[in-house]
Amino acid sequence: MKNSKRWLTMPQTWMTKEMSSNRWPDLPEGLKDDPRLEFKKLLYQAQLQVVTTRQLADIEIAKEDFKANKAYEHVRRQALYTAYLDLAKEQLERMQARAEFVEKAASVIGGAYGVILGLAFNINKDISRIPPTRGLAPLFFLGLSLTLAAIYLAYITSPRVTPSSSRRPSTLDVDAERLRFIELTTNIVLQRIRWLQSAVISLGFGVLSLPVAFLNIQDNLVEDTVAVVVSLLIIFLPSIIIPSGTALLLAAQSIYWRFKFRNVWPKTSQDAAKLFGGTPDRWELLDEGQWKLKDGSATKVDTHSLLAGGYNDQPVTECYAWVGTQTVTTASIYRDLPPSRYASRVADLLTDDQQLNPEHVQCTIRLK
Repeated sequence: MKNSKRWLTMPQTWMTKEMSSNRWPDLPEGLKDDPRLEFKKLLYQAQLQVVTTRQLADIEIAKEDFKANKAYEHVRRQALYTAYLDLAKEQLERMQARAEFVEKAASVIGGAYGVILGLAFNINKDISRIPPTRGLAPLFFLGLSLTLAAIYLAYITSPRVTPSSSRRPSTLDVDAERLRFIELTTNIVLQRIRWLQSAVISLGFGVLSLPVAFLNIQDNLVEDTVAVVVSLLIIFLPSIIIPSGTALLLAAQSIYWRFKFRNVWPKTSQDAAKLFGGTPDRWELLDEGQWKLKDGSATKVDTHSLLAGGYNDQPVTECYAWVGTQTVTTASIYRDLPPSRYASRVADLLTDDQQLNPEHVQCTIRLK
């Protein structure tokens, strides 16, 4: 009986230890000529059954978790996409409402002005009191505003983005289609935005010129013509500025930035080390507007309000486009690039650099 009790207590101790994990039990050793062979076989089968049951239970729990997470992700993505698409569609509705507002305002103001002009200069009562030529200026500008708003709304142009071929979409395809739809609606809104901007300016000129017919001034054909030409140039200023204005603005900002830092920009590597940090042997002037910190040990670099871009570690584990202080192993500091406009561009270039950043570690933008 003592032996049988010892046999009963041994497996319980063993199973308590093994059941703390889901690992498979080890095969029993020394089975040859073992009087407890049948018992060990039954014990091993029982252990396998316990582990198998627990493994199956864990699999079922994992399957349920996977289904729940998948359902949650589906609902979340659906809500997110719906919000994106609704926002994109609202862009069209808002821009259409704005253009219709300009049309209605020009029509109402023009009609009211015509009535007031007719009452003020009633030709039937006094044939000599006819409206002055300058009184047509408001009608001209209001009519131009109405025409430009109508062009924005009704002039048909081909979209810049074409839908992709229809096939069973994957997750990446759905993301791409969402982005394409947003891009398509944005292009529809912005493709003829200059016409609407000019329409608003023309409406403003029409409103401002309403009193000219009632002012005690003499008509002068030359002066009136010059005023109309200048007004037209101002009205169509968006069409002139938008295509080339970005380049001019960037050039102006670069010139201002260069002028702002002309006195502090280092001339030698010793000056660069004194201003930015590190040692002179690490700094190299690539061109007149860019100092480069050669690859080496991690160095704390202070850009003093200038834009810089660089990496940390080799291979790269961190990437930064920043203003201020940052610890990096290699970097470039730019004198002529205003941070507010160029930080994202520098970050993209550093992220896509195949030679220095082959893993394409995403760059972090840190501006003061």
